[in-house]
Amino acid sequence: MRDGMFTTVITDTLKRNALLAPSGAARWRLDSVLDIDAPATIFGEQSFKANIRYMLRDIGAGTTVFDELVRASSEREARSTGAAIATIFVTPGATVVQQRKNSIDIAVRANLDGFLTALAAWDAARQCNAGASAS
Repeated sequence: MRDGMFTTVITDTLKRNALLAPSGAARWRLDSVLDIDAPATIFGEQSFKANIRYMLRDIGAGTTVFDELVRASSEREARSTGAAIATIFVTPGATVVQQRKNSIDIAVRANLDGFLTALAAWDAARQCNAGASAS
């Protein structure tokens, strides 16, 4: 998954969850650093990992208010070497490539769920602290 594709996915996710401010009205900026780890071959372990660091910055102050590394993965069924070799000869190459893309997509979507959960926890703590300060 490339940065541009990830930007589209996260933008759509934030819109669906009513977390994206209208243009020019944003209070925070979200930066992310992708670390997508996919097996080099179809042999052996087939764990696809999405380790993404999310940094939420206050636009006015320029400070980082949320900095979280979220780890998620998707695992495809491990195959014997014989089954993997059979896949090469029986399955069209485009199908194998699509299966790998789907596994990466699953890992990234699981990561985004983890990000939204962490962001909600951060916001709840922030709201609680703001309420305690007002008392």
